[in-house]
Amino acid sequence: MNGNDQKPYVGKNVRERREEILAMISQNGYVTTNELCRRFFISEPTVRRELASLEAEGLIRRSRGGAASLSGGMRLPITLRQSSHQEEKRRIGKAAADLVSDGDIIFIDTSTTALAILENLRNRRGITVVTNSLLVMETAAMMNVGRDRISCRCTGGDFNSESMGLVGSAAERFVMSMRYDLFFFSTPCVSHSGRISDYSERETYLRTAVIENSVKNVYMFCSEKFGREAAYTVSSIEKMTFAISDNEIPTNILVTCRFIHA
Repeated sequence: MNGNDQKPYVGKNVRERREEILAMISQNGYVTTNELCRRFFISEPTVRRELASLEAEGLIRRSRGGAASLSGGMRLPITLRQSSHQEEKRRIGKAAADLVSDGDIIFIDTSTTALAILENLRNRRGITVVTNSLLVMETAAMMNVGRDRISCRCTGGDFNSESMGLVGSAAERFVMSMRYDLFFFSTPCVSHSGRISDYSERETYLRTAVIENSVKNVYMFCSEKFGREAAYTVSSIEKMTFAISDNEIPTNILVTCRFIHA
């Protein structure tokens, strides 16, 4: 898909436009200045200024007549991912929380989609949340609920500023030392064939380790991630226990996976 295939983009603010530009570059690998002008109904000087700003932040690479993603693939910055598709993530988080029973040990990864689960666990009892996400730890602390309801454990490891999470061998060893009732995670990409993939090699290693040590694996994704591919294979939808999305997906990629439409 290119910029010409998308619906006209009107009535959005600068932050939302930046987010959409990053998503277009991430999905297509490269977009032209003319495509962005037509997509957002803005002038070439405005496009060039915004691309220059994004390049200065280390998010894209400008080239003659357009802009490209870094290293052939790109994950949106955590600050933009937190503010994008909030309503869809809220619905997905609520549907995911319905799978949790009192006393469960659950792992929540660094995805902002998985983060939306926590608020829906406020009234549960005996839930142990294990995570490599500093945002999950912070959110759990701000909920201010007793340890008889939610207790948290953090993996430790090397800090990854892109995801505000912990990765590396120390985190992987911690993950493999426990058994989880449920693993809730998301990635930037899931293909039409059901391949679940990510741009981060180290995040992928950690996720595959959790999958191996979890009784039930729950993959959550907003529909805008569907049809995308990244370098590193995490798993496939057919190997998941549950898949949760805000939009329907082809039944042929589900096999034994149960789909939940949030």
